[in-house]
Parts: sequence; structure tokens; C-alpha cells
Amino acid sequence: MLPGSRRVALVQDFGGPNESRQEVSGTIQPDMGFFDLSAPIQVGDVIEAPDPRSGSIGPLRYRVAKVDIYDAGRLGHLKVTWGPQPTAVATPVPVSLDLSGLHEGVRSAAAPLFHDGHHTPAVFQAFKAVEIRLRDLSGLDLSGRDLAAKALGGEPPRIAVSRHGGRTGADEQEGLRFMFMGAFQGLRNPGGHELDTLDGQEAMEQLAVASLLMRWLDTGRRNDATGPADRERPVRPPRDRATARRTVPDPSPGPRLVLLHELRDMAHRQARTSQILDLQLSALAEASRLSADGLQDALVDLLAEGLVEPFAATMSQSAEQGACRIAAEGMRELARQEQSGPDSL
Repeated sequence: MLPGSRRVALVQDFGGPNESRQEVSGTIQPDMGFFDLSAPIQVGDVIEAPDPRSGSIGPLRYRVAKVDIYDAGRLGHLKVTWGPQPTAVATPVPVSLDLSGLHEGVRSAAAPLFHDGHHTPAVFQAFKAVEIRLRDLSGLDLSGRDLAAKALGGEPPRIAVSRHGGRTGADEQEGLRFMFMGAFQGLRNPGGHELDTLDGQEAMEQLAVASLLMRWLDTGRRNDATGPADRERPVRPPRDRATARRTVPDPSPGPRLVLLHELRDMAHRQARTSQILDLQLSALAEASRLSADGLQDALVDLLAEGLVEPFAATMSQSAEQGACRIAAEGMRELARQEQSGPDSL
């Protein structure tokens, strides 16, 4: 044993899964240490020595950067040069994917498949449960994106899921409507057509989306007196074409019909001029005694159904700015409506 030596710990694979410890004798200095020739010290090992300062809460650690061997008989020893301070490598802790915090409707639909490792089918079944719940609440015989668009759109919406009033509530309702539509189309549908490719973590995150939608439906409100297009109204005799082509029809037609009439009139005006005419929703709302929000929601529906075409780059810009024109299908729909009465749309 070298003069002045003390017992210290030699740690191999420090912080790793195969960490091992043994005692060796050595003398510790700030930049180097000296050890018995027989000490099995290798580059990368860590030496732990007690901290002589009072109040210390842990040992001093030194990482071995270089080992010099001095084989001189009784004076033989190892000279060890220290490198950067060692940092313990945290062993990854497996993440527990627990469904217990999700909505009961999602858990009951997805948990058996999820825990068996069938993650994609589990997500599909979860959103299928959301879809069935929305169909039951709305009474609509639709599915997927179309169901969400019809059940959560309109003025007033058949199912109101917003939790605020005024403009904030209207924006909230519209955002959640698109969220339901996107979830059905982008998260539910692939699970019915693709192989099981989701890992557990991503599947868990998608199930959390389904759980959130379920909770919005928990607080949703059914509007039995839905918008003008959904109410039962008396059938009126067909009008002649001149009457039907007024900018604003009778006060009773709904926002969809008002928009199609106005857009058709714009198309006729534009055919006679080179000016691009934008739909002025605020002025049209005042003239038709309908709300601007209701007209905007109806415009989004017409864009989605292909009855109206956008001038702007995106549908959201078109719905907000009114830069739209009536499509050929919209012309045909309006013609059919004029033949069967103003309430057929």
C-alpha cells in the first residue's frame, strides 16, 4: 500500500445498467491520483472518495482519463490523470401508458384492444364510439365528417357544444365543429383502412383527443328548434324566375338559400362587367334579417358541399372575406329548388 493511501471506491460502468463497485487503495490529489499496481483501473472508470468537508452530502467523484503504469518492484504504482467530471447516466424508466384518466366511453371501446397491443384498431373503435354518441344526440342518419358538419353547424346548431356566449361562443362552436370533422376524417378513418402501425405513445395521444371530444358531448345541448332548413314549414307554390332571382327572397328562406340567390345574381352582374364582386355578408345580413354569423356558417357549408367555389387561396379565407362564386352544382341545386319551392334546399 502506498504511503498516505486510503480506501476509495472504483466504479465501473458508472450510471449504466452494468455498474459495479469495489474498494481500492489510493492517494487522491486535485489533478491526479496514485494507486497500487494491482488496482484494476481503466480509462473511463470513476473513483469515489469521501468528501472531507463538513456538511457534505455526497462523495467526490473523479473520472479516469489516463492511466500510467510504473512497474518498479516495491515502488510500482499507477498514476491516474483525471478527466471531466462524471455525470450519472439516468436509466430510462419505462413509461406506463394508462387509460384510467380517459372518458369512460373511450376506455370501454378502446382498452381491450389497446392493452393487447392493437393500437390502430383501438383508436378506430374510440372514434367510432364518439361518432355513435354524436349520431344518437343529433338524431341524424349520417356518419363521419358529414355527421359532424351537419350536427354541429347551422344557426342555431343542432348540437351546441360551446361553453361561452356571444362571438366567443360562436367561434368556439365553429372551431369544435372543425375539430370533430378533422378527427373523424384524419384519425378515425385511417384505422379502418390501414394496418396496425401506431405505437403505444401515439395511440395514447390520439385516444386523448377522442376522450376530449366525448367530454364536449357530455356538456352539449340539443336544439330541437333548429335552423330554418331543418324546421317543418308550409309548402308555397313555385315562383316565376324573375321573382326567384331577387337578391334577397322572402324573409322566411334560410341563409343557404339567401346566399345562393345572392351569388347567382353576382354571377350575372359579373358577366356584364370585369369587376370581381365580393359577397358582403354584413350588408346581406341586414337586408335579409339573418345574422352575419349564420350566413358565414352557411357559406362554409356550401363551400364544403361544392355548391360554392372560393376565389381566395383557402376555404377559410373565402368564408371570412366572402370572396366566393356560385358553382355549377349550386346553379343546378338552385334551379331544382325553384321548381319544387323555396324550402326544398
